Amino acid sequence: MKKVTQQDIADMLGISRTTVARALNGTGPVDENTRKKVIETARKLNYQINPIARTLARQKTVGVSVFCAKTSNDHFNHHIEAGFNLAFNEFKHFGVKYNLYWTSTEDPDKQVEKMYAVLEKDKDIDGVIVMPLNVEKVKEIARVCKEKNIEFGTVNMDIDCDDRLFFVGNDDYSGGRIAGDILSNLLTGRGNIAIIGSVYQYVSSYKRLKGFMDIVMERSHLDISTWQNVKDLDEAYKITKQILKEKTDIHGIFTTVEILYVARALKELGKRDVVLVGYDLNKKVKSYIKQGIINSVLYQRPFLQGYLALKYMLNYLIYENTTPTKEVTIGYDIVTKENLKVEELYLKNFLQQPVYDTERTQIK
Repeated sequence: MKKVTQQDIADMLGISRTTVARALNGTGPVDENTRKKVIETARKLNYQINPIARTLARQKTVGVSVFCAKTSNDHFNHHIEAGFNLAFNEFKHFGVKYNLYWTSTEDPDKQVEKMYAVLEKDKDIDGVIVMPLNVEKVKEIARVCKEKNIEFGTVNMDIDCDDRLFFVGNDDYSGGRIAGDILSNLLTGRGNIAIIGSVYQYVSSYKRLKGFMDIVMERSHLDISTWQNVKDLDEAYKITKQILKEKTDIHGIFTTVEILYVARALKELGKRDVVLVGYDLNKKVKSYIKQGIINSVLYQRPFLQGYLALKYMLNYLIYENTTPTKEVTIGYDIVTKENLKVEELYLKNFLQQPVYDTERTQIK
């Protein structure tokens, strides 16, 4: 089958090939009706745009800025960054520019300040990806991006906003229900539960807690004995120890903060009969799972989140007629003592890419 060319489109419409090229590449003045006819004809003829040629024709680098929240779990941070880097490497021959900016999860306003500063300074941004902390303020930034013709996407945490192009991450409500179901089944009839949450009411934490609480309401043997929100991880450790000393009938703990600090309190008190369920992995968490102190965690697949988020954005910006799925749900891996290597197997066999752990040693 003969490959369709720009000249074929020009001949069909009775216009010059230069006009067709300008319409397809967005590189010069073209009447709006003519541009629409060119694009419609190109689609009917299944014309395949050469993205490298179009990038060169536009004489403009495609630029994406990513604003990521640095968690206390370096393992998560390294893996989501590795995902971003892999996607960038796949597209760098298009001459794209990619910048990654980190701010702390404990300072949502700092993230907002950083985003405004970058948007003001860098005039060559075509796309923004953010792990949003302050939902309402980030919604306003999404609106600003729309006014500037900058595409806007979210990763890991989402915002309810018509101005965003896509979200890549997990269904946090479902994650809460899964955690609740695991804890309920492991308790085998016992039911006094402690919840350790965060004073920072991120949308992901709220949805996880909502899903978990819905499971509690559905299971007659479950009862929330205490619920404490903490401002940092040291407080999570101290509060857990305090709860377990004061309430000797706690059978299970669910936490939305980093599980390592809650596990440390359990270990020091010798509370191996208390069921502990939470989120995410690193080497120390795996060690606690091996010891039976942590019963199960839900692994969020941060590498895949970073990879798909940047890939979606660059794919959209370079192949402009490609519309991404509005919501890309990654799904969780349920990790127990029996499948501690699920992360390595998933990365090695599915993505076929080397990734680095918290010590930046290559996973073989």
